[in-house]
This record gives sequence, C-alpha cells and structure tokens, in this order.
Amino acid sequence: MTEVATRARHEAVDTLFADWASGAVPGGAVAVVEAGEVRHLNSYGFANLATGTRFRIDHVMPIASVTKHFTTFCVLSLEAAGRLSLEDVVQERFPGMISVAAPITVRQLCNNTSGLRDYITLASLAGGRLMMGLDKGIISDLIKRQYGLNFEPGSAFCYSNTNFVVLSWIIEQVTGKPLGAVFDELIFTPLGMTRSRLVEDPNSKPEHTVNGYVGSRRGGFSPWHWDSHGAGDGGVWSSLEDMAKWEAFVQTDIKASRIFSRMREVPVLPGGQSSNYGFGLYVGAEFGLDWEGHSGGYDGYRSYRLHFPGHNLGVTVMANQTIDPGAAAFEVARCFLEEQHVLDQYAGEYFCGELNCRYQIEAIQGQLLISCAGPFELLMRLPLTRVGDHRFRLARAALLQWDLEFPTTFEFVLDQKGRACDLTVDCEWARQNRFERVR
Repeated sequence: MTEVATRARHEAVDTLFADWASGAVPGGAVAVVEAGEVRHLNSYGFANLATGTRFRIDHVMPIASVTKHFTTFCVLSLEAAGRLSLEDVVQERFPGMISVAAPITVRQLCNNTSGLRDYITLASLAGGRLMMGLDKGIISDLIKRQYGLNFEPGSAFCYSNTNFVVLSWIIEQVTGKPLGAVFDELIFTPLGMTRSRLVEDPNSKPEHTVNGYVGSRRGGFSPWHWDSHGAGDGGVWSSLEDMAKWEAFVQTDIKASRIFSRMREVPVLPGGQSSNYGFGLYVGAEFGLDWEGHSGGYDGYRSYRLHFPGHNLGVTVMANQTIDPGAAAFEVARCFLEEQHVLDQYAGEYFCGELNCRYQIEAIQGQLLISCAGPFELLMRLPLTRVGDHRFRLARAALLQWDLEFPTTFEFVLDQKGRACDLTVDCEWARQNRFERVR
C-alpha cells in the first residue's frame, strides 16, 4: 500500500470517530494491522473526564470477553505440546471440577456446546447485580452447584461464560501455574505486551487505566467501576498498543497461524447445522469475505477484535463508553477493503421535491460521505457505511449529528451503465422517499 493510500485510509478512519474527538466525552482507540504492519493506531476523546486526561494508545482497560480467544489459544498450545486433548472428558481427567453427570469434553467448553449454564445469569437469578460483587468463591460455587444443563453436551450452541472459567481451571491444573502466569509465559512476555495482564482481583487494577463511563453526550456521563473476579472468560486488561502487537503476531507467526486456523473451526451440530462459534471466536462473512472476531463488554467499557484471514487484515476497537464496538470495527475494516472506484458510481447530487431537500454524495479516500441541505441546518460530510449491495446507513458517529430513526437506509438505484440515477431513503415511519439524481 502506498504512503498516499495509507494516509487516505488513516484520515477516513479518523472521520468515523470524529464524535469522540470533539467535546469533553469519553473516547477510545483504534488499531488496524495488515500483514503484520500497523496501518492505523490512534486514540480519541478522554480517558478521565474529571482530570481532563486524554485517551492514549498505551492506556489500559478491560477487554472483557475478547479474553476468551487468549484462553483457547493457550488450550490449543497445550494440546500441541501433548499436555491435554480436546477430547478429554472433564469429569474423568479432572475429577471434582464440575458436578454434572453428562460427559463434557474440553472441545465442547471451547466452542460453547457443553450445555453448562452461564454463571453470570445464575448470579442474577439469585438476586445479584450484573458483574458486581462476583468474587472467586461465589463464581466457583455457582459453577460447582450446577447439576442440570441447558441441553445435552454437543447437541446445541449456547454462549456461556462458565465454559471459559472451567477452561481456566483446566489450564491451571495442567500447568500447575496461575492462569495469569500462563498468559504471561505464552503470550504477553514473548510479544512485549508489557501493559497486558490478567486481573483477577478488582482491587489490584493495573496502572495507566482509563475510567469507564455510562450515559450519553446529551444526558451526561457517569463513571462505572468494575467489581468482580476476572478469569479466562473476561479478565484480561490491555492497551491498544499491546493489542496491535498481538494482531501482528497472529498474522505473521507460523505457529500462531496454525492455531488460529483451528480456532476458526466450528462444530457440526445434530441435524447437520453448523454453529457460528469456533474456539473463543465468532466466524462469519461480510463484504463477501470470511472473518473471525469477538466482542467484549462491561458497562462503561467496550472492545472488539476483528480479523479477515483472507486479507490478513485486523481491526481492534477499544472504548471507555457504551457503544457497539463490532459495528465500529466493521466500519473501520471497510475503509481498508473498499475500493475507491466502487464508491465513485454513487457520487452526485440528489433532490427530493417532497422534502425540498438535497443530498450531496461524495466518495473521498475510500469512504462515502453525505451532506444534507434542506429547510433546517446544513449537515456536512457525514460518513455512510455499506449494509447491502447498494444500500448504506449512517456510520455510528454520524448518528449523533443527524437525528435519524435507526436503522434508516439509503439505497442507490443504478442505470444500465452501472451509474446511480436515483436514491431511495427508507425508515420505519416514512418509507420509500425518492431522491432523483440531478447532477
């Protein structure tokens, strides 16, 4: 990729997070790594609103369930070393670890087909608050008191944090070391991820952390404090800088590539249906390309790791506010996967007589932008993101500036030459609004 193209894409990503860069609001950080090379590494907004400290790429925050793929990476590394088997039956290999009678394998734990009930949900049913006050003893008790299952092991998929706590116990028993020490030994220390570690005790948080916030720009933001034991289901804290190192390793190391190839394998369920969950990773297709990824979320913190193996392109989004990190990650990926000439066909001016309104569509630096000139204030160059062949919606950041019903879509109609001639804008309470291309 040329320097000009890299700079253009860098600017396109910055446009997506313009709302984080304006005003005293929580923010986040975004990394793009391609074929082991960092293409974008930037932070936006504030890490601490009270002190006015801006978010930096070396700031640390919990990545929550993104932790899960670190756990399964360690499991598969131990399997490669001959220290365990994915077909090991937990009750036989590790007696007393769980109480259910139906045999559950290590593989079923990794791909969420064990049937074990989610301990966080069980805590809520027992009167607990979500992710508040769940110490190590309570979590262990909730898991070991389970005698029933959601379903017969291997017969269905159900996301359950319990699976990854049990995997944590297995790793510790096999290695004779605490899970955090195993993460350090196999991942963090070799890669120089100096600000990453497993945080088991909420009272021993790392230095250089960002505050988590709940709320909104309009209603105001309030700090949110994490107060639960961390394990292999969601206990890792990291920085964007460290996550970029991890992504480069995954893309370039032969051993890591082999392990991740296995992590993308999904189980075939009874009836021939496949799950969309591999080993601590969701898999799917977007933009006609295969992807793997996982979100992480506590109140006040959101993260997402996304990777397109066919293009060796990885995106990490971290935020200290409540957003949809997956949507943001895919919007970033499109900036690097979308070709400029594909967007040029939509550029032009469109008019709707019923609304007495003009839309100006521009294709700039691999991104489609919309400006709105009508009876009200002028809205300028808000980013659109593709959701279909010729259908788009406002990117996440633009929704704060344009009060559109979500999800409002913008669909282009092409003529025989493949050039957009009309634009149809659709939302639930006002459908089929036609804009004719006038320039």
